[in-house]
Amino acid sequence: MMQRQAAQARRSGGAAQRVGAARVAGSAPVRRALVAARGSSSGQPAQAAAASDRAQRSFHEGVTLTSYEGNSFGVKFNQTGCRVLVDPWLVSDLSFFNQAWAYIGRKRVLVPGRLNVDEVASETDVILLSQYLDDHTHMPTLERLPKNIPVIAQPEAAARIAPLGFTDVRTVAPGASIDACGGRLRVTATAGALVGPPWSTRQNGYVLQELGAARPARLYYEPHCDFDESSVASVGRVDVVVSPVLDVLLGGYPLVKGGQELTKLLRLLRPSVLVPLLNADLDQEGGLTALMSTRGDLAALRDTLAAAGLGEVDVDMPAPPGEAFAIAL
Repeated sequence: MMQRQAAQARRSGGAAQRVGAARVAGSAPVRRALVAARGSSSGQPAQAAAASDRAQRSFHEGVTLTSYEGNSFGVKFNQTGCRVLVDPWLVSDLSFFNQAWAYIGRKRVLVPGRLNVDEVASETDVILLSQYLDDHTHMPTLERLPKNIPVIAQPEAAARIAPLGFTDVRTVAPGASIDACGGRLRVTATAGALVGPPWSTRQNGYVLQELGAARPARLYYEPHCDFDESSVASVGRVDVVVSPVLDVLLGGYPLVKGGQELTKLLRLLRPSVLVPLLNADLDQEGGLTALMSTRGDLAALRDTLAAAGLGEVDVDMPAPPGEAFAIAL
């Protein structure tokens, strides 16, 4: 169902040029231009202002994203060239703490063996981990990746990967910042998802900001659309938000809050571009899946934003998994 909604949303709206690159094992990288949906606003003045803003944007000052399905994606900051691999899941299936009886997640496109992991690793300057759970700290992937790639991680995630032998692991807690990529990128952590009881420490969201660029790009990512409002408000405006846009429920309890919290998040961060994180778009099995459901309408996302007074936010649907797409800023 979610896959069909993504296709419908991608076909609607205006057009923005993207440049794609497939990282598929057994074939050379494929370069092509992609056409993807842009948002529109319902009011003419807002529409004119948004059109004027888009006309002034530049791909050189933007970012290039590549989805690897689930929460995993790569982002390149085009001015400085810094390349970040976020919550990598690149090999095998997904289970939580090896409890396959409860849950197994399988990719629909980048099935095991299809992705050239060595190529992805060679194009990575830093690994970023937002949570300690397996869909963010995927141990088989992290075991596979070269241990000389620097890692910036939520503290519990850093503790979990300690036995793997990475030579440069730095932790960052909400409110703190770390510079990476030889001083070309600043990573600021925000208070993100609450994945345990109410007294638990929140996991991390992140703002990634170029340093040393004439017009530095800023990107926000948090994989559950679950956040502490004051923490997010403190980071100011960003250019791009990568966030789920639907709710994912387990027995009625919202694990992912993209449907119910997205508009609040966008009002706080005031981005130019929203990239939906389609992290529930997987094949799933196991005992818990009978209790899992999604809520929301991806195809109606632009109308939802317009009704909330957020019609000036462009919605850029991600390219097919494994293919890069450039966002002008």
